[in-house]
Amino acid sequence: MPFIEITTRGAIPRGAKASLAQALSTAMLDIEIGGPTEAALSRDWVWFRVLPAEDWAVGGRLDETYVRGRTICLARIVAPEGFLNADLKLRAIAEVTEAIRAALVGDPSDDGTGIWVHVVEIPDGQWGAAGRPDPLLTLIAGMQGRVSAERRAEIRARFRGIDAMKTAFGIPK
Repeated sequence: MPFIEITTRGAIPRGAKASLAQALSTAMLDIEIGGPTEAALSRDWVWFRVLPAEDWAVGGRLDETYVRGRTICLARIVAPEGFLNADLKLRAIAEVTEAIRAALVGDPSDDGTGIWVHVVEIPDGQWGAAGRPDPLLTLIAGMQGRVSAERRAEIRARFRGIDAMKTAFGIPK
């Protein structure tokens, strides 16, 4: 899995799109489960969306005043809550940004400040496929990756803590 949505101001040539999709998939699967597996690749989606330049306002302006020749791109990484800890999120932001720069930025003076990467977490119980919830540890097992015992223990502890907080405050699970 990951799901990554790439939104740009202009069309991406097919070759660059294919290279970018491969780089994003490899980077995220390395981060999430220690590398691509056949099971994970079947759950790995990257989709591309183009919003024409006329539909982007930068600095409140619809012209190029604040664009200044920068590549403008938004990448949203969508993952189940708890899949990525703080360190993995930072790594994902850095590696996705670098993949976008490598694929889309042609001008060496482009400082990359037009490339934004957001990690969007879907709360437990709100993630599913085929009409059924897909709990995080079940999802990880189904991807057949190499997630360490320590990382799995961290995920379980996180959810135990959330459950304890909900119980303490009478919040429905």
